[in-house]
Amino acid sequence: MLLILAFSLTFCKSNKTKDTSQDIDCSKFNDKYVEYRIVKNKDSALYYIDKAIACDVKDNFFKMEKVKLLVSYRDYLGASKLAYDLSKGNDPTFKMLYGVLLLKQNDTEADKVLEKSYTILSDNTKSYDDSNSNLHYYKIGLDNYFNGKNYSLQRVDEYKKNYNTPNNIQMAILMENLIKNSSKEELLFNLFNIKK
Repeated sequence: MLLILAFSLTFCKSNKTKDTSQDIDCSKFNDKYVEYRIVKNKDSALYYIDKAIACDVKDNFFKMEKVKLLVSYRDYLGASKLAYDLSKGNDPTFKMLYGVLLLKQNDTEADKVLEKSYTILSDNTKSYDDSNSNLHYYKIGLDNYFNGKNYSLQRVDEYKKNYNTPNNIQMAILMENLIKNSSKEELLFNLFNIKK
């Protein structure tokens, strides 16, 4: 889904790290992970994404790939455990992802985590510039959750005026359709490709 792609693009991926004084190319594990994920071989995909994570423990890209894999197999508990670790950093979308996974599991802490994420996203989206267009997008999802459809549709109109590239217009149209045709929970699940 376009939204997961936008989320994934916020991460930098390093391809090499030092391990016992040898250069190890972590991308080879990621390549194998992708190969097995494409053919839906869950066990092998998990094995290789775990190897990529172990190869470069500081790289959140590999961890996010594992979250996406777990979500694709509806292992929301496993995904939320890893998302919790990611949410401890500075990226508000990780905190939001963690909150959405809690919401999917009907966890009573979900709203509290989502409120924290909303506050951080609100602070980070006071201006419109290209560096935070994705953050605005996720904030609109939380605008809808906390303030309703009319308010969030107004935010989509602002988004369209301030971000008029083809990609951003496409994202705005998608968000507008999600707001109009989904419950507030379903919209958040859709943002992170979480199935019903």
